[in-house]
Amino acid sequence: MENGLFGVSAVTFENLRSITSSCTNEFEERVCELAMLADAVASGVSALSSEGMSLYDAMTALTEELDLFADSEKTESYALTDRYCKAFRGSIRDLDKLVFSELLCEKLKDRGYSVTERNFLVSEDCESLIAYVRSTLTDEAYDVFSQELDDPRILYVGNTREALRSVADGECGYCIVPFEEKGGARVLGVFSAIASFDLKIVGVTPVFGPEGTADVKYALVSRGFRELSRTEDDDFYLELLISSDSRMSLGGLLSTAESFGYSAYNIGSVEYELDGERISAVSVALRDGGRDFSAFLMLLTAFADDYTAIGFYKNIE
Repeated sequence: MENGLFGVSAVTFENLRSITSSCTNEFEERVCELAMLADAVASGVSALSSEGMSLYDAMTALTEELDLFADSEKTESYALTDRYCKAFRGSIRDLDKLVFSELLCEKLKDRGYSVTERNFLVSEDCESLIAYVRSTLTDEAYDVFSQELDDPRILYVGNTREALRSVADGECGYCIVPFEEKGGARVLGVFSAIASFDLKIVGVTPVFGPEGTADVKYALVSRGFRELSRTEDDDFYLELLISSDSRMSLGGLLSTAESFGYSAYNIGSVEYELDGERISAVSVALRDGGRDFSAFLMLLTAFADDYTAIGFYKNIE
């Protein structure tokens, strides 16, 4: 053995057993370190939540303000939290992030918090007034979406942008807009407008038209997300906007998503204007593969806080 390596002629079962044992010990030690970090961050989240913060806001505060507890009167317990939080980003390597996020979810559950997608995808109660430009295709989409809403009503408008603005201004709770062309390409002008109005995609349905050949998709859009029930047969989709200068690369995001068991349904680029700022972003729609997105959203909140969840919907194929 030289410089930590075995020559080919020197490889034996004993050597391989030694290497395996060493790797196992290192892995277990790292998991213990990550568990300590997760426990410290969970303590911080719990403390902030007791002061009225939501889990998402508490996570965001901890990952942005690492000196948050410096002036606290509870110096002993908070100092430990603060010390671990300062190591929080610097010490966690890319391959550790998934493990850390899973552990943090478990630590929060141990403290009585139910960690679900709802913690990260804020829902909003809306009246069931739906705006759309009338056509045979939008009427067909309305027939699908209206079954999911209580007492649905219609407001016909002159164009798609007017429909989106009616939701953004609070005149309507929802609108129906074209979303995907035949073949799966996004209607980019509509998608950019949804992002510009800071709206959310809460439903998507295929539409085929009277002759059954249209094969396009329409979206139901609102100001906030809807609470969607889950069954074993449901396929859920999470759509994200990742800033072009994000700390998490597209490759890193897709690799992490794959580690959670998700697959990419759609990837594209989009430019839009929000609050006077021109933004370039990558849009990524992920299919859940039977597992919810809660731990994945926890990871994004901790390590890629410049993401925006723009869509959460199910059963579109």
